[in-house]
Amino acid sequence: MAVQDGPLISIITPTWRTDPAKLRRCLTSVVRQTYGDFEQWVASDGEYEDATWQIVQQFADRRIRYWTTKVHHGGFGAAVRQEVMCDAAVGDYLVFLDDDNIIFPRYLDTLLKALRGSPDARFAICEELHFGPLQGFHGSPPVILAGEPRLYYIDTLQVMVEAAVMREVGWVSNSYFADGETFSELARRYKYVNIPECLCAHL
Repeated sequence: MAVQDGPLISIITPTWRTDPAKLRRCLTSVVRQTYGDFEQWVASDGEYEDATWQIVQQFADRRIRYWTTKVHHGGFGAAVRQEVMCDAAVGDYLVFLDDDNIIFPRYLDTLLKALRGSPDARFAICEELHFGPLQGFHGSPPVILAGEPRLYYIDTLQVMVEAAVMREVGWVSNSYFADGETFSELARRYKYVNIPECLCAHL
């Protein structure tokens, strides 16, 4: 594990022409965390967005930082996460929080304690309240996703991962299914700890 030189956790939030109310809701869920040693990168995809910058500024929280990627990646945010986690994020642990989702107040604290309490684990997975869209076999949303690290059974939001191993694996694709594909590969290579507690919501 890298020696810490800055916030312990980096939260990466891709965004692109988002609904301002949703972004404010997302950022509010972050500043209400019971664990405070984090940075959050709100990353616009290839184009400076003044409205997004203004929202970040309104929070007046030095832990929340604004970033514009070098190019417009398009897709579903995985390439934005890849650029930010390699070029800007300094945390020993990474969390991927899309701009329309939220984390509950004990999210960071609980996942970090689980990881530190499981020396062989390199990432942790919590349960998530998911409002869809979902594959039909999950039933009608909202549903609780337990967080199995395989395609269709896990969402990006459910994971806290050591930065070093995430950079080693990288995002497997930039498709809508990048989360399932990527965390399946992480689980193939590394041990993880599952937390049977709902700590976030995909809205």
